[in-house]
Amino acid sequence: MSGANTARTAIVGVGHSAVHRRDEVSLGRLTLDAARAAVADAGLRLADIEGVVIDPVQPFDGAGRVDGRSFVSPQYIITNLGLDVTWHAEPEWSSTLGAVIEGANAVASGNCRAVLAVRAMHNPSGRYGHFELSEATEGFQYTLPYGVDAPARFAQLWTRYMHEYGTTREQMAPYIIQARNNGLLWEHGYWTQHQPTPLTENDYLSSRMISDPISVLDCDIPIQGCGAFVITSAERAPDLPHRPAYLRGWAVPRRAAGSPQIMTLDEVREAATLFAKHLYRNARVGPDDIDVANLYDGFSIFVPLWLEMMGFCCAGEGFDFLTPDRIGLDGTLPVNTSGGNLGAGRMHGVPQVMDGVLQVMGRSGARQVSGAEVVLVTAGGFPGSARGVVLTTSP
Repeated sequence: MSGANTARTAIVGVGHSAVHRRDEVSLGRLTLDAARAAVADAGLRLADIEGVVIDPVQPFDGAGRVDGRSFVSPQYIITNLGLDVTWHAEPEWSSTLGAVIEGANAVASGNCRAVLAVRAMHNPSGRYGHFELSEATEGFQYTLPYGVDAPARFAQLWTRYMHEYGTTREQMAPYIIQARNNGLLWEHGYWTQHQPTPLTENDYLSSRMISDPISVLDCDIPIQGCGAFVITSAERAPDLPHRPAYLRGWAVPRRAAGSPQIMTLDEVREAATLFAKHLYRNARVGPDDIDVANLYDGFSIFVPLWLEMMGFCCAGEGFDFLTPDRIGLDGTLPVNTSGGNLGAGRMHGVPQVMDGVLQVMGRSGARQVSGAEVVLVTAGGFPGSARGVVLTTSP
């Protein structure tokens, strides 16, 4: 469950493709665009890349799995960019941070001097998530036949939370509005590129219900796009064009992100508390040291849970924390400065990780938080199932 104890690696370059609602542009093309941009941003050449890591899993592949179309493998990147690598990997269900952590380990081990870590997301044409199965095996036999998957499994968490603490949907509105506002400042976001309109409280409260209390605006919008990151050693990083974003420490969940098991609120709290303990210990920081918190928000309920379980407030106080004076760009703890998944589109944490890097580098433009030296990033799932890293300006 633990990561590195010292900052032996750093992210030195980032790249993002254009984003699309569906698969009108192949995933392979978007991936190569993002990869080239990341390498150039790092001040390196393609010949300098010695490792490639990508999570190839897609929630829905559409009509069959075609490399470069509905998913992307390391071999696709290596072949089409003409890379000569010593290592490559494709950890499944690892999300953006899983790829970054695998790449950092490869660099820290001395196996590679520069690694390209990639997360590409496919959204096939047609009705999202529509598929037919002849059978449901293992733990899925108790959930899928009854429609208990995302978002229903998380609606259960929120309903239980409401029962325990008496919170309301109105208390979520400030976060939804803030996420969209931040996302409209994120040049790589779906809404920025295709529908640059802010949201109001009424927009949120009147939005179509999907699985009560989760409405359509509590869910991230599926899109097609790619983000890429270049990782090098901490010793080499200062010689490159940008201020490094040092990977001070990381942690991974006790439970696999793809587990079909439905976790209760108590189980989520137990797993996330242990995760937070390991992450803070590895990074040698605590909640009071965090300047920016980019928290995974595939569904809005994740955010107040993250805030509580990462120690920013007590149990039952997460919704009270969601006010502009706390989570805004000028707040005491800016949250999801790029808009996160809800404000930018479903990229499995690319917005959180990439703008976390840019915040540390001082390159976030209108989103830049003054004095952002320590950034917490979680990505890939709800508290207790996602991965996390701490990025810092110094090793």
